[in-house]
Amino acid sequence: MQASSPEEFREAMKEKNKEVSFGLLIHAPDQDTFWRVHREMDRMTAGDTIIYKNILTAFDSEINQVGETLLPERFNFFEPAFYLDGRLWKFLNIDDEVAFVRVKPSISE
Repeated sequence: MQASSPEEFREAMKEKNKEVSFGLLIHAPDQDTFWRVHREMDRMTAGDTIIYKNILTAFDSEINQVGETLLPERFNFFEPAFYLDGRLWKFLNIDDEVAFVRVKPSISE
């Protein structure tokens, strides 16, 4: 899509942001599993702010989906950075200090 004005560009970006976004597959070798977070629009506020829902999906070694869970609404964990020691890690910058969010996912029957 092409935009010929800043207003058209903003409108196009608003529509694009309503689409589902998929993160990268992250391999968890100790679990023989892959993890991926995807984000999709949940709703829009009265001020046109998009509220997303983040979903963590598990795949087996052949990339067959084996489970998924909705992450808490305030849990902005889109695109984890890496997998280490049984956890997904996401870098955060909090007041110019390094911080990490860590999630320890598991699959249960």
